Amino acid sequence: PLIQADAFRHNCQVEFDLQSVMNILADEGSIRQLLFNMVRNALEAMPAGGVVRIRTQDCGNKAVLFIADEGIGIPSDLTDKLGIPFFTTKENGIGLGLAICYQIVQRHNATIAVDSKPKQGTSFAVTFAAAETGTVKEVIK
Repeated sequence: PLIQADAFRHNCQVEFDLQSVMNILADEGSIRQLLFNMVRNALEAMPAGGVVRIRTQDCGNKAVLFIADEGIGIPSDLTDKLGIPFFTTKENGIGLGLAICYQIVQRHNATIAVDSKPKQGTSFAVTFAAAETGTVKEVIK
């Protein structure tokens, strides 16, 4: 609901393509925070009428979460600075949203990759390893 409310406020849309993926070991609250921060960034990077796409996919023995926007893109000389606390490209940003996302990804032994093209948008891929069956009660699909 928070994501949909943000999209409405920015006059944008959020599209979901959520495929069934393998089990991963994850903290539900942290993954919610990851999604919220990344989608909010995507919404803020786009002009009105843009679309954020959230997709999941199985890739071998990994589950991948994709979040893509139709925003202005991130200059290539800045992409390696993403995730550094207090680094921001936003006029009123404080630089903690993506830093928190990168910490969440690290705590989950996952990886995050970014692909950005000027005036075409940015796509993030968060890749999680499959859970070993029966190891932890907190397995989330």
